[in-house]
Parts: sequence; structure tokens; C-alpha cells
Amino acid sequence: MAIDQLLELLTDYCNPRAFNQYRDVHPELDLPDGATRRRRNLRQYLRAFADARFVLVGEAAGYAGCRFSGIPFTCEAQLVGPERLDWTLECGDGLARSSAGETLWVERSAKIVWEALRTRSDCLLWNAFPWHPFEEGDLLSNRAPGRDLSAGLEVLRC
Repeated sequence: MAIDQLLELLTDYCNPRAFNQYRDVHPELDLPDGATRRRRNLRQYLRAFADARFVLVGEAAGYAGCRFSGIPFTCEAQLVGPERLDWTLECGDGLARSSAGETLWVERSAKIVWEALRTRSDCLLWNAFPWHPFEEGDLLSNRAPGRDLSAGLEVLRC
């Protein structure tokens, strides 16, 4: 499946119990073009790892990582900040933050995973549920996707 088709699948998903970081923008948390930036980040990532032989699949997008970066197991600090990953250097100015806050988001699990994979280009990271499931009333929380997990199957098959 082409990257454009994958992005369309991701963008089309709608669920009041999950934030679709590829389509939606929260006025207090995101830059006005935040969703566009996250789609562009994901596109750059998929191109950089197009020849990957393995896929490491996590459960769901986390609020401090993929929710703002658009890339599984990756936070903004790893894309454009002080913890920048090696592969991001090849993307030039193609990567961008999407959060409106003063500081870049940092995610602990992203740091752990990329520490183990830092120089590998043969492993693509993904989430079984590629959107951000949150606790009711708290957009900056994580919850297990539960019954929503099946919605990610079509995307996972790509």
C-alpha cells in the first residue's frame, strides 16, 4: 500500500474516545497546522524506514510521543530537539513539532526503544492502535484501547 493510502486510512478514523493526531488539532495543545505537521513527520519516517525487514508493534499512541510527533515510539525532542535521532538528520527541515507549548514533549518509552534501536534501519516501529486513546476528560492521559483495538487492524495489514 502506498504511503498516501495509509495516511488516508489514518486520517479517516473517528472515535470520541481517541484523538486522531493525523486529522485533529486541539486549539490549546497544538499549533494550528499540527495535524499536517504530524502527517508530514510520519511520511518522512515511513520513507526513511521503507526498507525495514522487521516491524516492532506497540499497543497505542501515547500522549507524550506519537500524539504530538505523529511517529510511533517517538517524541518531539527526538525529532527536532536535543535528543534528535540519527535518521532525522537525513530529513533536513522535513520534520517539525506540532505542540503549541513552550517545551518539546519527551516520552520515556520512546527514549528506551530508540536507545536500543538507535543505529538500526531495518526495524519499523508501529502501533496496533495508531491513534491516541485517552481517559475521559483528560486529553493528556493514556488508556488501553480495549475494544477499540480492532479498528487498527486494517491499518496494521498495510
